[in-house]
Amino acid sequence: PESTTPLLRLATTRLREAPRPPRLCYVQDILEYQDVEQPSLAQVTQAGVELLGEASAMADAEVIALAIEILRSVGLEHFLIDIGQSEFFRGLLEEAGFSKAQEDQLLDYVEAKNMLGIELFLQTADVSKEMRKWLLKLPSLYGGEEVLEQARTMSGGLIRCQRAVDRLAQVLDALYAMGLKQFVS
Repeated sequence: PESTTPLLRLATTRLREAPRPPRLCYVQDILEYQDVEQPSLAQVTQAGVELLGEASAMADAEVIALAIEILRSVGLEHFLIDIGQSEFFRGLLEEAGFSKAQEDQLLDYVEAKNMLGIELFLQTADVSKEMRKWLLKLPSLYGGEEVLEQARTMSGGLIRCQRAVDRLAQVLDALYAMGLKQFVS
């Protein structure tokens, strides 16, 4: 089962008097299909956390900091957590005017950093040269604080994109203030 829905039900019924915002965690065994062609089930353990009802950058930073703390508590010291902001991508897609199917296809290419797929997709897409350039640059927006400035410049006056970059900067600022800069990209 997926755990977010039962946790929401729990939070809205039995935890109404609990301190806000509720911070919940779970560890459970789940069954997953391994192969659609020849169905077989595998049991895996799934763990997660939920910080419900808090949509601030500080809440995002709190959850990321918790993940870092957990990794360090089991002895890991050399790891990097990549963080991003999907609203930036959605802002570009909104401006480009793609259909839902086109958005899904492009998202698959971007997530896989499939430059050839992105280029072939954009050759047939009805978008401006500037938008084509921005979308081709997406997979390379990776790194530290310098990426935020590249994203701001790249997206020009697109308000949704600018807000997304600002939000990501707030999350990074909070993590840096916690002394966790070396663990996030």
